[in-house]
Amino acid sequence: MEKADVVIVGSGILGTAMAYWISNLYEGKVVVLEAEKEAAFHTSGRNTGVIHRPFYLDPVKRKIFARTAEHSYHLWKKYAQLRNLPWKEIGTLEVASDARQLAILQKYLQWSAQNGMQSSEVEYLDSGQVKQMEPEVECLGAIYSKADTSVDYRAFTQALQKDAQANGAQFIFNFSVGQVGIETDYVRIKSNIDGSVVQAQYLINCAGGNSIDIAHLFGQGKEYTDLHFRGEYWQIAEAKSGMVRTNIYTVPRHPEIPFLDPHWIVRASGVREIGPNAVMVAGSQTYQGFCQSWGELIEKVIDPPILNKLKL
Repeated sequence: MEKADVVIVGSGILGTAMAYWISNLYEGKVVVLEAEKEAAFHTSGRNTGVIHRPFYLDPVKRKIFARTAEHSYHLWKKYAQLRNLPWKEIGTLEVASDARQLAILQKYLQWSAQNGMQSSEVEYLDSGQVKQMEPEVECLGAIYSKADTSVDYRAFTQALQKDAQANGAQFIFNFSVGQVGIETDYVRIKSNIDGSVVQAQYLINCAGGNSIDIAHLFGQGKEYTDLHFRGEYWQIAEAKSGMVRTNIYTVPRHPEIPFLDPHWIVRASGVREIGPNAVMVAGSQTYQGFCQSWGELIEKVIDPPILNKLKL
């Protein structure tokens, strides 16, 4: 049985960053449990890889998120330089197609200043200026966030893993949390793959798409359930990939979920993609089709609370 002071479930970029941070500050033993064979196997290794500056975040309603986005940008940039990681300041054009959206762009310009961005980092462009910058883009106006950056989150996560391990953190792969026991001063976690056990004083749940399931094992968050969606992107043919040089986002119809509207992205590798198509799927790791098995689908349907799913 492995013993630790802190166990972190999940080795995506969040869990791995937590492992690095804690192991860098404290002497205790940190263990990261990962169900897959390597770090960043799921979301952290599959997302678009765009780091956005906080021009679109309400500085009052989303104050913590906005401040975190502003401060962490400079930390990630420095880390990329130290570890020679991909860092491409592509820039983002957030475009408006009607008068209502133009008003939102003006609000974004105010928010960017309130969130700590410099005037040299973001500017408003009228339709003519956008056309001059990107001849293939037609709109009434746009916000140009110059320092929005394309990175490879898998590479960032793997670099953080090495740094955490250098601090003494241990990563255990192929460990899928199956059973848990809560004692007076520790938790006991058992793998449903090989039956191995890890015991720790503290547990941090960074399991991504499986985080609700992990919480339910501990009797927490029983009032919550989850539904999973797969975000699909289409790669632009090489002959057309040079049409637009920057990231292009439309002003969102629903500001609380700003990245579900169509956008054109430039990856750190230079590949251009357009999306997303949000497809409801049975599980967090369903990358093809609707479900990996009928058992997975049935388990998701009957997983309580059922009423939440029916409402959605």
